[in-house]
Amino acid sequence: MPKIIIDLILLGIAILAGYIAMLGVGCGPFGIVLMTVPFGLICGHILARRFIGPWVGKKLAFSLFLPESHSPPPPEFPEIRMKISNGQYSEAERELEALLQKDPGNTLIVAILADLFIDKMHNYKNAEGLLNAYLKKEIRSEDDISFVMKLVDVHLETKSDQKAVELLENELKLKYKEKELALLRKRLEGISREA
Repeated sequence: MPKIIIDLILLGIAILAGYIAMLGVGCGPFGIVLMTVPFGLICGHILARRFIGPWVGKKLAFSLFLPESHSPPPPEFPEIRMKISNGQYSEAERELEALLQKDPGNTLIVAILADLFIDKMHNYKNAEGLLNAYLKKEIRSEDDISFVMKLVDVHLETKSDQKAVELLENELKLKYKEKELALLRKRLEGISREA
């Protein structure tokens, strides 16, 4: 049976169960115990598991791990992720760099490659080159803040605190929204306090 049909049937059951649950409220204490509680649970369970949960989960995952206006993942994405999980970092690096040559502005590829260099390979020189190349563009968006912060981390990891400070000061001069500017200022203040 097609997924849309199953979804419509489940939605119908959830609406019916919700209606019965609301009727139970008007029937006094026994109605609440016998109708509102069980049918409310059925309605809530179906809506949460089938409709609301997946939607919220997807939104949360993308907001945490990918920028809102992220580029679509390449078809090779699952295989590359598997190679990274299996410790095949050099192969993953080669494939990501090949994809990046085809699509230089793809934020997802840049993010994965930067994380591979920083977190897995500890290759800060390559990470710095990649992030500097990506941030050479003149127009900034809120998505670029995560790349700026990664580059700041690389500078701090390589004991180049002055480079980190200069990067943040330069980014503060660019056109960001106030929310992003506040993040940059906070990071700059944090580095200045530690120095």
